[in-house]
Amino acid sequence: MGRSASLSLGIGDPLLPMPQDFGSAMQSGGDAATNMMMEGPMAPLNDPMAYYKANKYNIGDISKAAGMASKIAQQGKGVSFGAGVRLSASELGGFTIGGSVQALF
Repeated sequence: MGRSASLSLGIGDPLLPMPQDFGSAMQSGGDAATNMMMEGPMAPLNDPMAYYKANKYNIGDISKAAGMASKIAQQGKGVSFGAGVRLSASELGGFTIGGSVQALF
């Protein structure tokens, strides 16, 4: 993997994740949870640090899914508006500029 960086600017209410990003994160989080459960209920107790190291990426996927779900659950009721711009750069993909506008009511 190459190095990457990004800068995001927004105005108004925070933007919610896009449906395809949310679906992908939920699928990855579910797969990660299944992988961790398949090791058995005693696996984390036998050697907690080894279990953590072996499942570091699974834990990251679960955390990302939970964070996205929490962001959606915290969205208040009523009318809200937000806009954002993101500039990304990576060795593999070059520069990318993206914008989003979102209104909820």
